[in-house]
Amino acid sequence: THPLLTAFRASKPAFGAWITLPGVLSARTAAASSPHLSWVVLDCEHGAISIQPGAAESAHAIAGLGAAAPTTIVRIPATGACADRSAGWQIKYVLDAGARGIIVPMVSTRAQAESVVAASRFPPRGVRGFGSPFTHLAWGTSA
Repeated sequence: THPLLTAFRASKPAFGAWITLPGVLSARTAAASSPHLSWVVLDCEHGAISIQPGAAESAHAIAGLGAAAPTTIVRIPATGACADRSAGWQIKYVLDAGARGIIVPMVSTRAQAESVVAASRFPPRGVRGFGSPFTHLAWGTSA
């Protein structure tokens, strides 16, 4: 289930938690803090959670939250102004890790928004490469 989508579709309020500290335990503790949470944001832009290649903090936190947790969203550090460069791999990285949503800061033009959407979708509707054998399962689809 996707608690955030469920709340949106029912026109209900969606409450969540904003996580800025690294670690699986921080993420799991925040997610378990209330049974009424619809979402959890891992803040990799201003928080202390690394998203650099080889640093597994964000991937471990996402995996630690799992599919049964509130909907996991990641705010990446790249901005909309570089959506066609550094944002693309960051979007792919967190979605491959199992995030169900992304926040890309400073998207201020239609072209930037289109680049972000393209980076999050597989061809033919986008440019995201396929590499994870598991993330499609979160949406109930087949590869």
